[in-house]
Amino acid sequence: MKKDFYRVGVCALLVGCLLMTGCFATKPEHQEQKTSATESVAEKVAEPITTAEKEVVGGKLQYPVVNTGNKTVSEAINADINAFIEKETQGERNDIRRHLMEYSTQFDGDNVVAFLFIQNTDYKDAARPLTKVDTLVYDKTTGKRKVLSDYVDITLDEVMQIANMEYYNVKGEKRDHAPQFTPSKLSTEFYPDKDGNVWIVFQRYELGPGFEGPSSVKIPASRVKK
Repeated sequence: MKKDFYRVGVCALLVGCLLMTGCFATKPEHQEQKTSATESVAEKVAEPITTAEKEVVGGKLQYPVVNTGNKTVSEAINADINAFIEKETQGERNDIRRHLMEYSTQFDGDNVVAFLFIQNTDYKDAARPLTKVDTLVYDKTTGKRKVLSDYVDITLDEVMQIANMEYYNVKGEKRDHAPQFTPSKLSTEFYPDKDGNVWIVFQRYELGPGFEGPSSVKIPASRVKK
């Protein structure tokens, strides 16, 4: 009788060991397959914004290529950016020594993407390069370009009141003095930021002397349309 109990106990122990060995043997294989699947998904995700270049007289223009995940919307945005680049290179003059343009992505949210372009053209007879700034803001659901009035209704006088309290260069660095000039009209160049503010961008000479370069005024989020 004791022998029978002993045999039963040994058999149960062997079965338990086999089951445990089987479980632990299959677990690493399962984990390996899961990791591999995750890696293959990550490889298929395209970059939302890449940089392209256009060779021009004495330099190059850099600009974004956008992938929103929607082919129709992406094509509409990229077509508009390409039209902007073509416009900037029309009528290139022989007296240009160097022509450069860089861009920065000022905001990239779920529904909006905003770009700031800084362009420098160095003419042979000019004392210093001509600096020009442009902005392009797009609705990522439609591909259409957004305008300042989509965000804020404001007058030039109101903008100047804000600028006299807080005045920035085009890169958002605060200046320690108020604007010295008053532009003849409100700029249409702007971009939103991640905190809900809207930055209105002015060309050089519009708010200050040429050597200061372009300027910007931060419209606080409290003034922006919800």
